[in-house]
Amino acid sequence: MRPLYLLIAFIAAVAVVYSLSYAGILGLRASEYLYIAVETAFFPAAFALKRRYSPRGLYDALPFLLLWFLAQPFLSYFTPSESAGSELLNLYESGVLPALIAATVVVEPVVQEALFRGILLEELARYGSAVAYIASSLVYALFVVQPVSLSSAVAFAAYFLLGLIFAYAYKRGGLTAAIFLHGIFSVALTLITLTTLAYL
Repeated sequence: MRPLYLLIAFIAAVAVVYSLSYAGILGLRASEYLYIAVETAFFPAAFALKRRYSPRGLYDALPFLLLWFLAQPFLSYFTPSESAGSELLNLYESGVLPALIAATVVVEPVVQEALFRGILLEELARYGSAVAYIASSLVYALFVVQPVSLSSAVAFAAYFLLGLIFAYAYKRGGLTAAIFLHGIFSVALTLITLTTLAYL
C-alpha cells in the first residue's frame, strides 16, 4: 500500500465520523470517542516512516510557533468566544474531555505529523518545495477547520500558517522534530483550554 493511501483513508474515516455527528446519528460523546479511536488506529503509521531527527529543526521552528501563539489574541476578535466556551463546557459535562486531552497531547502530534508531513509533504516534494509546503499546509488547515464563515476563515488561515511552521520543522529536523513541535503546541493549547474552562 502506498503511504498516500493512509492519509486518504484517515481523512475519509474522520469525514464519516463528523458526517454521522452532524446528521445527529452520533451524540457528542460517541462522536468524540470514535474520532479518538480512528486517530489511535493510525498511530502505528508513524513507525513505518523514516524518523531522522535534528534538534535544529525544532529550535529553528520554535520562535515561529511562539509568534503564532502571540498573534492569537488579535485573531480572537473575529472568533465568537461564547460558542467556543459552550462547546468546551459540553465536552467537559459529557465526560469526554480527559480522553480528548490525552489524545490531543499523545496521539495527535504523532499521527498528524506522520500523515500530513511525513507522507503528504514528501509526496508533493516532487513538484517543488514551495508547492509541497503550501499544498500540504492547505490540506492540513482544511482538515482542522472548514472556512464557512468569517471566524472559521480566520481560524483556517491561522492553521495554514501553523501547517507551514510544522512543515518547516519537518524539513529542517525530520519527522521527530515536527512531532516534538506539534507536541509542544498541543500541550500549550491544552493548558489554554483548561485555563479557559476554569473561568467558565
